[in-house]
Amino acid sequence: MFLRWITGFPISLALMPAQFLTEYNSLYDIDYAALRKSRKENGVVISNHVIDSTRQAKIDFCEVMSDVPRKIPLKDQKIIIHGMGASDFYENHLSEYAHLAKKHPHYRVVGFNFRGVMASKGRAWSEEDWINDTIAVVKYYRKQGVPWRNILLHGHSMGGAILTMAAAKIYQENKEKAQKRNSKNTIVKCVGLINNRSFANLTDEIIISFLQRKESAILTGIVYGALLGIALNISLLLSMFIVTSMLLATLSVSEKLTQGLLRPWLEVALWLTFGKMNAVSAYKKLPDEVVDYVVVKNDGIIKDKAGLHHALKPLNKIKKSRFKTMLENAKGNKFIQTARDALLNLKDSKLHLEEEPERGFRAHVAPLSQLSTYHRYRTQHTNDKLPRQLSGEKVLENKLRRLLKAK
Repeated sequence: MFLRWITGFPISLALMPAQFLTEYNSLYDIDYAALRKSRKENGVVISNHVIDSTRQAKIDFCEVMSDVPRKIPLKDQKIIIHGMGASDFYENHLSEYAHLAKKHPHYRVVGFNFRGVMASKGRAWSEEDWINDTIAVVKYYRKQGVPWRNILLHGHSMGGAILTMAAAKIYQENKEKAQKRNSKNTIVKCVGLINNRSFANLTDEIIISFLQRKESAILTGIVYGALLGIALNISLLLSMFIVTSMLLATLSVSEKLTQGLLRPWLEVALWLTFGKMNAVSAYKKLPDEVVDYVVVKNDGIIKDKAGLHHALKPLNKIKKSRFKTMLENAKGNKFIQTARDALLNLKDSKLHLEEEPERGFRAHVAPLSQLSTYHRYRTQHTNDKLPRQLSGEKVLENKLRRLLKAK
């Protein structure tokens, strides 16, 4: 779209401020260019790569793996590709990648930066550019013979939304190819996905998390007040004041009216200028067996009602009911365990930061190793030797194992 050529890049800078960061942090004396150099250290091999993406962009990524000699061919190894949040970059997480790679020698742990961030070059003019950056990394491993089932995307925050949309695009492209072959029995192949603390869509994130209640009411009042003033041929200032005052008064009851009035306008504006970044729509297009997510309680960056988890609640309610029915009707230990594992996996998706009982920034950015589960289902099954609660790191490992069918 023509308008995206004008507004796309400035909007991308606002959405992903990591593009303003330099490769040397003078405050902490950290040289990020040195961190991503290919080398062997502390039991892992770190290799740096640069690949082409669309619009002549260059995507920088690193691959971390155990330096223990492996007899497993590359095509049989598991590729875990990490996408970062709006103000983040993979160089911040190399120690986490190294820990995962040493713990699971058959994993290749990959981190990449979107165009314009650190050593990745290029400009984003729409959401499609960031989606294509993700797909470029996936294709790098596909060209080496790694099957779709052995590649998993793990995105945090903004990166979670982008990687979810990338997975949906890959799935749709493979689905169309399967349809062209006219094979009804062909299984549509796709990468795995774990969405880590992402918003449901950009519209809700702006309205709920950024603008919040009063700001949304004021902006909505200005828009509808101006339209009313033009329609009735009265003073624009007067009409905007009246409508804004009425909407502010409704906040004492509910903010849904204000948000509902503002949402369509903002959706159209985003669609025209950059993209709606509808992660929940993309997530729902993917088969259950290739997707999973985690959410954190009291997230101060992505408020509860703006998060992917909130948008999936109706779907999760149906799943819980189905799993509980399976448990009640299951015959044999194998079926009982399958139903219990499925229910447990769903409940384990909700994490919290014990050190931060109130809403805050740290809950959103904290490593998974600092988060833990907190649901009652685990404490109710101590007789089955079920661990009381799990760390977020262990939850991630369980989800990786499930999606990659790894032992």
